[in-house]
Amino acid sequence: MIKSILITCLLLGNLYSGPARSIHKVFKQINGTSFEGKLKGDEHFSWIELKNGDIAVYNEASKLYEYAEFKTIDDKLELRASGTYIGSKKSSVAGKKNISIQSNSKQSFDVSAQKFNLSQIWKRKRQEKLNK
Repeated sequence: MIKSILITCLLLGNLYSGPARSIHKVFKQINGTSFEGKLKGDEHFSWIELKNGDIAVYNEASKLYEYAEFKTIDDKLELRASGTYIGSKKSSVAGKKNISIQSNSKQSFDVSAQKFNLSQIWKRKRQEKLNK
């Protein structure tokens, strides 16, 4: 009896991990603004792709979704909140400015490089969690 309950719990636990459902949905901010985007990634690493291709992440400190930027931290490329929340007056310019290969770079927005960077971060984070 206990064995079957344990097996059922293990099987159900695995149902909750996996890729994010990639459909457009409305995200509501605590400040009253909202935006539409697709949740991407999985339990190891996730982000939101906005309709115009910009990337957003949730900032735990501000409790808002913000435009993302790539930053190198301890020699590892990371995706971090930029400090400009989605829906702010500054956001029309901030999206394209913040998503660059490196946040300090003056390079233009490059979708293939963005996808490559996201893929590399995801692979590294997945491997780090599997090694624990």
